[in-house]
Amino acid sequence: MDIVRPMAFGSVIVAGLLLLGCDVKFQRNSERLHNLQLPVHPSETISPGDESRRYDFLVARANATGMMLPNAQGEAPDERVNVVFDKLGDDRWELSLNRAKDFPEDDFRYDQQQQRIRFAPGQLIPYYGHLFRFSFDGQRAQLEECTEQLPSLWLPAANSRVITLHGSEATFFQQAALLASVSQSEEDHFETMRLVKIETDPEGTRAQIVRSRMIVRNGDGVNETALLDEPKEEWVGVGSNLVVDDQLVRVKQIVPPVEMEGGLIPVGWIELELVDLSDVEMHRAML
Repeated sequence: MDIVRPMAFGSVIVAGLLLLGCDVKFQRNSERLHNLQLPVHPSETISPGDESRRYDFLVARANATGMMLPNAQGEAPDERVNVVFDKLGDDRWELSLNRAKDFPEDDFRYDQQQQRIRFAPGQLIPYYGHLFRFSFDGQRAQLEECTEQLPSLWLPAANSRVITLHGSEATFFQQAALLASVSQSEEDHFETMRLVKIETDPEGTRAQIVRSRMIVRNGDGVNETALLDEPKEEWVGVGSNLVVDDQLVRVKQIVPPVEMEGGLIPVGWIELELVDLSDVEMHRAML
């Protein structure tokens, strides 16, 4: 019996150590799993006073958990945004964002549709008063904020509406809350716009847009969307005035996809601003 007891006691110690090891491993795996479920956060700043955000992440993780991006309302802290990255080809990607759906319906930036931005690695992408550029290495992506590197003249305002070149079609003044409970006698008018081309010549830079007037009706409890008119192509320049669903919208800036100082290349976009005018002032603006 004197021999058996130490062996039994030793077995208890070994078993305890094994269980402790399993518990530590389980805890580490749990922490790792928890971290994988969190949205992608920016890395720590590289140098004191450097407030530019930098990210290094797995594309699959960002697609699953979203990213912490600058608050679109211009307020701290950063906010979680659902994103989806799709590779279109060897040097083309598409980034889908759902942030515009979260604005109030009376906000000029509100859009029921998912915003899709098509870009090549290294191109500048606008995001509510900020500029970012991506690079990719296999399944990993790096995102760097470049807001301070572009002249302020080209930087879109956070409260502007920005449509990127060859990106998704933007909707203007669509009323989701109304359509949730419309009767068959009610309808909603709105407009869509997409940017198809930007050209620069000695006279300046202009953009070609395609606009469509749309209507949504309720038929047997189902919302049906249809074109009111054929899509309209038109060229606009900086300062051009557009009447969009009875609202005056002005072209504030057009940024072509050409290399700028420092080797920066924007993806190309048009910046729009809502102009608050009386009926008389709107009439004069359109003359």
